[in-house]
Amino acid sequence: MIVFAAAALCSSCSSDENTPNVEPQPKEEEEKGQTEGAALRTLSVVENEFTPFNAALYAGSLTDDERAVGSALQDFALRFVRESLSASDGQENVVVSPFSAGVLLSSLANGCSGQTLQEMCALLNLKESDLSSLDSYQRKVASQLDIADDSVCFLSNNALWMQYKLPVYRSFIEDSRNFYSTEVEAIDFADQAAGSTINRWCKEKTRGLIERIVDDGPMDCVLTMANALYFKAPWVEGFFEEATRTGTFTNQDGTKSEVQMMHRRDQFFVRYAKAASFDLAALDFGQYNRKRYSMIFGLPHEGVSLQACLKGLDTATWSEAVSSLSTLYVDMMLPRFEVSQSQQLKPVFQKMGLNAIFDVQQADLSRLSPQPLAVSDIQQNAVLKVNEKGAEAAAVTWAGMATSDGPVEEPEYIPFHVDRPFFFAIQENQNGNILFMGVVRNL
Repeated sequence: MIVFAAAALCSSCSSDENTPNVEPQPKEEEEKGQTEGAALRTLSVVENEFTPFNAALYAGSLTDDERAVGSALQDFALRFVRESLSASDGQENVVVSPFSAGVLLSSLANGCSGQTLQEMCALLNLKESDLSSLDSYQRKVASQLDIADDSVCFLSNNALWMQYKLPVYRSFIEDSRNFYSTEVEAIDFADQAAGSTINRWCKEKTRGLIERIVDDGPMDCVLTMANALYFKAPWVEGFFEEATRTGTFTNQDGTKSEVQMMHRRDQFFVRYAKAASFDLAALDFGQYNRKRYSMIFGLPHEGVSLQACLKGLDTATWSEAVSSLSTLYVDMMLPRFEVSQSQQLKPVFQKMGLNAIFDVQQADLSRLSPQPLAVSDIQQNAVLKVNEKGAEAAAVTWAGMATSDGPVEEPEYIPFHVDRPFFFAIQENQNGNILFMGVVRNL
């Protein structure tokens, strides 16, 4: 799945008057910027105080404070998913990436101050004093996931494009680069190649799954931030294609669809748990001895609607259900499916309490630039494909063996037949990061 999130910031001041002194750029650097892309220019950097980066301080395992940040981000992820689902029409399939959105917001928080920062911290379930731990958490997790499993492709990339005349503080640029490995570019948004420059980056970072996030041509903004997330992994134990048969899926409105239903009936293949209103089944990705990533499917009990099931899915319920997953005999049927979505996140975040940052009169991004800015738009495009071999997903924000003694008898298998609306999540297991999450209502 690929998720791409971008925040476009618009200036409340269109005049170049009273612009602070900016860092002079060597002529050869300016010429380099001009040749690398038709719309690229040189940065306008405002020098200010910042702490020199010491990479040694951010190596190793997570601290207690960083683990607390991880728990807070899991809470944000589930609230974000619930609000995203409520923003849909109640009939469509949905896929979002809480992880991609969280990375984008974490980076943006370094530019916020005042009420805007307070609202951002509340959105992420953090205190202002947690911001340094938030940055270090994101840096450590990105480095860990990048090498977690050689058979899994996990890519998270960040970029920042700013209008070449827009003054931006050195501290914000350095934090973006050091903690988020952000590619920082100056651009002329009025250039005909502005949109295509950003789309080209998006297509490259999502392995072609998401080709466009903006229109080609000039763009009406002064700063754009983006996170592109790409995930591709094989099942630890996949489905046999010869076992796939045509089956019936009952859609949310009661109609029936003929689908290609994958089937496997084995021990050790599926981890299963039963909750109050739904059953869970988890399939692991990657190498057998790693199992760093899993895809979790939630099937509401008969007579329980998907909407009612998800409404009560808070952090405690999710954590309890996931922690109780255990390897059992499971007869699993799962449809092949693909889900894609483009969603405006501004109304989602406003419902979650993030408001000042979108108001040009109230937004306080004074740690990003001396020029007044406000976020005009946040969007996320996401794609997920699931088949017999594994899963591939992308988002751009604009988610054991046992032996027994005695005689061998045919066990009783627990049926887990995904033949009606269900929800899903792709989760990183060590820290509980929800990379992708969504629902399938119709096939």
